[in-house]
Amino acid sequence: MKVIYSFILVLAITGAAFGQASVLDRLYGTWQGAGEVNGRESTVVMTWEPVHGGKNYRLEFRNEMEGGFLFEGTALYSLKREGGFTGLWVDSTGAARPIIASFADDTLTSNWGTPETEEGKTEYRLNGESSMLVVDSVKTKEGWREFGRVEYRREADLKSKVYKFTAAYNQGDLKAMLDLAHSDVSWHHIDGESIRTETKGKAALKESLDPYFAGERTTVSRIENIMASGRFVTVTERATWKDKDGVQKSQAALIVYEFKDGLILNVWDFPAYR
Repeated sequence: MKVIYSFILVLAITGAAFGQASVLDRLYGTWQGAGEVNGRESTVVMTWEPVHGGKNYRLEFRNEMEGGFLFEGTALYSLKREGGFTGLWVDSTGAARPIIASFADDTLTSNWGTPETEEGKTEYRLNGESSMLVVDSVKTKEGWREFGRVEYRREADLKSKVYKFTAAYNQGDLKAMLDLAHSDVSWHHIDGESIRTETKGKAALKESLDPYFAGERTTVSRIENIMASGRFVTVTERATWKDKDGVQKSQAALIVYEFKDGLILNVWDFPAYR
């Protein structure tokens, strides 16, 4: 099978690889939801986005509840060295709650509060890439009591599609990756005055990725910055990996995506830098 080596190398080093460092990218975007919270019908909007160069994630939450009650909150999540996340939740009631969270089986479980105040947990259960069920519970003497259940749909935008594309790549889900690509998708590498087309068409993209997905993927990357302008989305990704001596390495790269009919038509990647 023909292997476009330079393309595989670029992806191995600068492409987004799945891991706890970037797992919250799967939640990226604005989500609209409806359900019941504390016995009240609720219309909810939440937005997840990376901040501080992709090192942390912020959640903005707004719940318009039956009876004219408005509840708003903000959470900040940071990656722990040993895995999982730590964070802080603050809301419009004046409450501030520490967070300990982990991601497994398509679910982010956030345990919040303290025994001295109140202990609760929120489960963000992904169902595919555009649907999410969020369940809130509080700890009582009798055990966990559910007080909120809301179904969400992700609003479509081009930045969300870039996150979905890289998340699919991270997980080795080539089908999901190709589903986001136009039939005429082309991948180009830019180096100074030189522009080299690495692949053209879905078949060529699949052929070039098959060998890489068949091997062990060890690079972990996060999106540090993302910007949309018209049909173009520009991202800066920072990749980290360990060399043969176990020393951690890091470098970044700029990548530009062009969309047509909501699908990725062209990708231009630039030389990596530290």
